[in-house]
Amino acid sequence: MHEVDTPHAIWALAADGETVLLRRPGPEDRDRALAMHRAMSPESLYLRFFGVSERAVRETAERVSTPGRPRSGALFRQAGVTATRTLGDLIAVAALLHAQPLPDGASVAVIGNAGGAGVPAADACVDAGPAVPRFGPDLEADLRALLPAGAACANPVDTTTATVDGDTLRACVDRVLDAGHVDAVVLALAPTALGDPLGDILAGPAVRERPVVVIAPERAASVELLPAVGGAVPVYNDARTAAVALAHAYERSMWLTRPRGTVPPLTDVDRGAARSLADRFLAREPDGGWLPPRECARLLGAYGIEVSPWRQAFDAEEAVALARELAPLGVDGAVVLKAYGPHIVHKSDVGGVRLRLVGDDAVRAAFTDLAHRIGALMESVVVQPMAASGVELIAGVTQDEVLGPLVLFGLGGVATDVLADHGARLTPLTDLDAHALPAESRGAPLLYGHPGPGLRPAARLAVLAGAAVIAAGAAAYGVRGAIGRNT
Repeated sequence: MHEVDTPHAIWALAADGETVLLRRPGPEDRDRALAMHRAMSPESLYLRFFGVSERAVRETAERVSTPGRPRSGALFRQAGVTATRTLGDLIAVAALLHAQPLPDGASVAVIGNAGGAGVPAADACVDAGPAVPRFGPDLEADLRALLPAGAACANPVDTTTATVDGDTLRACVDRVLDAGHVDAVVLALAPTALGDPLGDILAGPAVRERPVVVIAPERAASVELLPAVGGAVPVYNDARTAAVALAHAYERSMWLTRPRGTVPPLTDVDRGAARSLADRFLAREPDGGWLPPRECARLLGAYGIEVSPWRQAFDAEEAVALARELAPLGVDGAVVLKAYGPHIVHKSDVGGVRLRLVGDDAVRAAFTDLAHRIGALMESVVVQPMAASGVELIAGVTQDEVLGPLVLFGLGGVATDVLADHGARLTPLTDLDAHALPAESRGAPLLYGHPGPGLRPAARLAVLAGAAVIAAGAAAYGVRGAIGRNT
């Protein structure tokens, strides 16, 4: 394990396959570390901590959680980054991962050597995430045969160590681990009249098949790695810190054994056309901006994204003529008018959308009303057939100044900004990432449980996953934007 405090040192360690402990928070460090992690071996680990003081929380929020931007926790988990809330927790996790094997699961046995010592440790584990299951009858009987009368042999275990020596305490740990009921052992130890049980534990093996951690409240240091036979044992002076360390170790274990997925090939994509279109636009608009409708449709077409039929009208009579052409494709023969102007970002802000227009008079009146209310901001309108009702969604790409290009998914329309209901993934996006992304939206039940006409839930998710993969492919080539869809 290496401790570093500069981005250059992080990059120097990238090929080592070692644990990287980063002390100094900062956007430039995190950006480099996330990029580094994509290239590192699966066994590598990057640890990051967040401040919890009022000032630290405010500054962190400004960096990674401004309105409309995704929080970084899910993105760190995707990349295999272990992020803790405090520096103390960061050191606690690093100590456990350095000295002990990773747990295969989230069940914990708690063994205490004094009346009630295991109860707060068990509560801390449950609060942090690991479960404290009751042992099976065979293991309880085995422990009753080993421990003195009156010992509690469920979980947590209370050895009542007034008559329990070090050999018996170590044997208790071994019996619990050998039974296979749990994935880790937490020892809650206190000095007794017979001696120091911590010293007895350290006289035995440091590393067993599953992790063992010790809680010793009388110790001055919050975290210590104390030498034992063949290694070191992590010792914590409070139960919460030990439980949090075990919870992070379990998350790490699950990340290393997760299905990896594959990055789907985009075979029907014309990246050259997309890049050429973007270059021409940026030559006209060096500061960037929103593509006009025609160029937007061409860009989406270059990535194989189908767009509802549309036409662009610059006056009322042209809108009427185009509406006649598109009305047969709309629900009940209706069309939609959408105001367009390079400075109109959200049409709903200016009342720039008119729905369910049937007949020449309705279209003409809608165009006249839009032109009168919006004025010079409106250059034209987009005419489209009225779509069937559904769930409005957005799949897009944003360039986050901290995390780089991100694929976003969530509820679309006005809910996009009001609810900030966005799941996010780092690029490149695997097939598993793409299918998991819709589940992060609060609107997910609408996709899974309400199929609606003509499209089953499985088909919906396939369409959405495909849109997310395409967005990730666009991100890889520097294209930023959003894809809205009613489904």
